[in-house]
Amino acid sequence: MQAQQSLSNISENQALWIEQYRMEMAERDYRSGLSAAMNEGIEKGMEQGIARGRIEAARESARNALQLGLSREQVAKITGLAMSEIEKL
Repeated sequence: MQAQQSLSNISENQALWIEQYRMEMAERDYRSGLSAAMNEGIEKGMEQGIARGRIEAARESARNALQLGLSREQVAKITGLAMSEIEKL
């Protein structure tokens, strides 16, 4: 009888251990997914920031070139900005 009870307890504990292990694996997978998504978001954010910085630098160069008396066409060729963008400056 005692052996049967011990076997029952071991079986119950094993089931609990397996369930806990599954929960821990799910938690690790969840955290891993969050981490990957966060890293991807940071990378995309950095790319967007760099792109915006380049555009702002081109605008600043265009402003300076216009102040020096260059034509809008020349400024467009130098900076790569569209004429509509230069006209906004």
